[in-house]
Amino acid sequence: MIKPPKRLCDWNGATVKLIHETRNSLATLPAGTTGKIRVGYKSRNGLTFISNPCECCGVQLHITRMRPEDFELLELVQRNAGEEQ
Repeated sequence: MIKPPKRLCDWNGATVKLIHETRNSLATLPAGTTGKIRVGYKSRNGLTFISNPCECCGVQLHITRMRPEDFELLELVQRNAGEEQ
């Protein structure tokens, strides 16, 4: 298991899996759905989860204001010192 980063900005680009069912006003994603994390510039409202495209229709969902506790970390993007995020 990968140790999750403490700073939200370090989650940017990470591949994750949802621990529990998650919903927004448009749809519900089941536990185990995989996707990527996006962190906005100077965002203090949590993480944005972007699901992988649906295999049958290609739809992708963006769910905002999520917390690190909502995810299982599968892969963390390593950045070089001085690289912009």
